[in-house]
Amino acid sequence: MNTGNARNLLTDECDCQLRYKKKTKMNMNFEGRIFMQSASSFAAASLGQIVEGYAVVFGKEDRISLKSLENDDRREFLRVVRAARQRVEQRFGPTVMFEHGASCVGTNVSCGVNRIHVHIVPYTGRGLKNEIGKSFKCKASVSTIEQMLAQLGSWETEAPYFWIEESGGVFLFSYGENRESQLVRRVIARQVGMDDRWNWRAYPTQEAAEWVAKELSTSVVPPSPDRLHAAIV
Repeated sequence: MNTGNARNLLTDECDCQLRYKKKTKMNMNFEGRIFMQSASSFAAASLGQIVEGYAVVFGKEDRISLKSLENDDRREFLRVVRAARQRVEQRFGPTVMFEHGASCVGTNVSCGVNRIHVHIVPYTGRGLKNEIGKSFKCKASVSTIEQMLAQLGSWETEAPYFWIEESGGVFLFSYGENRESQLVRRVIARQVGMDDRWNWRAYPTQEAAEWVAKELSTSVVPPSPDRLHAAIV
């Protein structure tokens, strides 16, 4: 990438904060989809159920990515993510996780959800790292999300990223100039034969999502706040 192109990409990425200023708070409808909550985050069945049991954990509205969280908030958020993942796997089987790490709101990278969120997807298909690696460069391969975030700490603030966790490994990728919306969802949709359903906005599945949330709420005793805290510590 030449210097001029890099400067244009960063300018476009940051200028979006002005263009989308009025859209920083999402008006998404979570009714009937939330199955786990803590003080600062919650887990909900995805509105885009390309795979049965697909869930998403949402964090604070004023943070756009996992990288943007302070250490204490990051630890708390990851506790909820792991507790939600355990719940999903108990009911729907092995999962992969990923995040499209935007650097500001309103971009294709943020996929229309302008707050921190991590995807939890029941999936046992072909390895995502190898599929995604055909088009995007893997910058780091580590064992934990915490190790991945340590690697990410040296990146430019304006640079978007994405990572996937599968088969006991965490793989950090750079978008470069190819900043597709819902990138990992596209790949998973293709692998499970739902190629045209990758876009949750174009193909919302409210009824299916509500069923998944009920399954994740009733397959185990719904936790009280104290029990949830104990489960995620």
